[in-house]
Amino acid sequence: MTQSRGAVSAHDVAFREIRELILTGEFPPGSQIPQETLAARLGVSVIPVREALKSLQGEGQVVFAPRRGFFVSEYSREDLLEICSIREALEGMAIRQGIGKVGESELAEMTAALTEMDAADAAGDVIAFLQADRRFHFALLKPGCGPQLLRVLTSLWDRSDHYRAAFLTLPAHRHANHDEHGAILAAARAHDAEAVTALLTTHRLAALQTT
Repeated sequence: MTQSRGAVSAHDVAFREIRELILTGEFPPGSQIPQETLAARLGVSVIPVREALKSLQGEGQVVFAPRRGFFVSEYSREDLLEICSIREALEGMAIRQGIGKVGESELAEMTAALTEMDAADAAGDVIAFLQADRRFHFALLKPGCGPQLLRVLTSLWDRSDHYRAAFLTLPAHRHANHDEHGAILAAARAHDAEAVTALLTTHRLAALQTT
């Protein structure tokens, strides 16, 4: 049967649910992911679960061990340092290329994301905080991105989500993260590329210093 436009596939359901289970810590780093049990829990067959795990492997969220199955990726400070170093270079390029194109629609999106982060922080909802955090940053970055740069940055953010989720589990980290966003928004509103890039570097370093 042809899937209707806008319908959510079993793969999409499995991908979203498994990703959230990893980011919330229900499947902690190093743990094996039981495909059959998970399929029954999600109400889908094992096939979309396996395909979703392959997609998550591409993000770096899980690893595959032959004859053993899929496991949640372990944390690696070296991996995070490399991701942050690449992000610093590429996001700096995006800011320098696009800060002059940041207009009222982008600033409104960033402001709305800040409001959502504040609500998610108060509710202790790490997933909602992560989603709003990403919207905030990409509203700022997209004006300076072509399709290739945007694709690479999206992949880097995907690969660092489990680090960010672990960092933002603590309320104090969410509070500080939210405050830093306010300063970034003010610098973006002033179209100050140097200030934005410096604030983004400090923003990344805060997570590195506690990892």
